[in-house]
Amino acid sequence: MRRMPAIWKVAAALGAILVLGGTASVWAGDGPHAKSLHLMIKVTSTTPVDVDGSGGASIGDTLVEVGDLYTPDGKTKVGDSYAVCTQVTADQSIFDCQGSDLLPGGEIREAGRAVDPAAFTWAILGGTGKYAGVGGTVSGTIAGDTIDYTISITHQR
Repeated sequence: MRRMPAIWKVAAALGAILVLGGTASVWAGDGPHAKSLHLMIKVTSTTPVDVDGSGGASIGDTLVEVGDLYTPDGKTKVGDSYAVCTQVTADQSIFDCQGSDLLPGGEIREAGRAVDPAAFTWAILGGTGKYAGVGGTVSGTIAGDTIDYTISITHQR
């Protein structure tokens, strides 16, 4: 199967919606639920799935990525990230992605469209445990197998 386009790196980024427990030193926020977090993902595996076996890009092809979540300096691992992106246009211009981040105290779920291979902004859908009811966005930039991103939690129900 051919090498996947750079936009697939966004899949790993989608798995980067972090809300860390136990790392308050990296948090910034204005209210009781508004928080911003700057972190990094190191992609550890990428598995393309050629759903129709054509050997080429086609609608429905999927990419599964796994990554480790780190503090911005890349020294301290703070969680795990998983994402799946599905190609939804024949020209590979749009992918639909969903992901989850396993963090101390719970999980964060996120989803969005991948339309730019170098940058993204996606929605936080919610979470479990201490992250139940969170919402907001994640934004990031992709450089090779690392993703620099900011998580913005705007509310928690």
